[in-house]
Amino acid sequence: MNAFDLYDFLKSLEDFFKLRATSKNLHLIFERPQGLIRYIKADDKKLRQVLINLLVNAIKFTDEGSVTVRVSHQNQDTSDILKFEVEDTGLGIAPEDCEGLFEAFAQTETGLNASEGSGLGLAIAQQFVTLMGGEITVRSCLNQGSTFSFTIPVQRTEDKPNPAIASIMDRVIGLAPKQALYRILVVEDRESNRLLLVELLSVLGFSVRAANNGSEAIAIWQEWNPDLILMDMRMPVVNGYEATRQIRSQPGGRDTVIIALTASAFEEQRQDIMKVGCNDLLRKPFQRGELLSKLSQYLGVEYIYNTQPEMSSNWNYSQETDNI
Repeated sequence: MNAFDLYDFLKSLEDFFKLRATSKNLHLIFERPQGLIRYIKADDKKLRQVLINLLVNAIKFTDEGSVTVRVSHQNQDTSDILKFEVEDTGLGIAPEDCEGLFEAFAQTETGLNASEGSGLGLAIAQQFVTLMGGEITVRSCLNQGSTFSFTIPVQRTEDKPNPAIASIMDRVIGLAPKQALYRILVVEDRESNRLLLVELLSVLGFSVRAANNGSEAIAIWQEWNPDLILMDMRMPVVNGYEATRQIRSQPGGRDTVIIALTASAFEEQRQDIMKVGCNDLLRKPFQRGELLSKLSQYLGVEYIYNTQPEMSSNWNYSQETDNI
């Protein structure tokens, strides 16, 4: 468990999903009561992934109205209990589909009609909530929306979390002078995510090229010889695992740093990623500072920093996970 600021945690999620909701003319609402505990100890990575999975579904299957996230807490003898609700005004789920909804690969009629997702998002959400010591439920009516609720125990802490390395890296405003021109290849099949990474790195002064699948990545690597590859592991045509294997098998292929981008939080996946030859990985969603820290670690990049911390960026990178 990590100590973290619950208010900042919720704000980062709101900022990330705001554009996605606005693009569908939906109201995105985050509600928390006055006096909600702020500094807590919990598994923030699992909690974030659960909320991302639920919010992705809520926005995807809501065409008008709103998506609301509510957070509340109650005291028990040995711990505090946080309750999260993600409510939408979307398509809803038929009663017969609610049973077994959280099973892997289970899909509702709504999901099948929309041809979206493989049915793993809710199964992962349930598994993570269970691992955190809580439970998740759903209330829904067709054409009247759905509400997913879950509770988890947390520990209250009086101490503010120590600033992470990422918070320092968030103050980066450019590359320090008199450095090599670092070449970075971004491999990502989702255009919005690909453009986001390319823009971030280009603005800072890196030389950046992009590929939308593993086959393109191999071709660009052969021609351009990048210093580092940000490799999405889940892509069509040729996925990140196979692309990494092929690059590592070629002359000079061991010289390129490859950092995997993955939404998986499972240790088995990490082992598989490292076995194919990746140097490291970043788990989605990750902060701008986490990425820049990895670039500094593996390439020796030096940065120029903003001396005013309040100007730090709230940039956050993620990817839609599997849905209903």
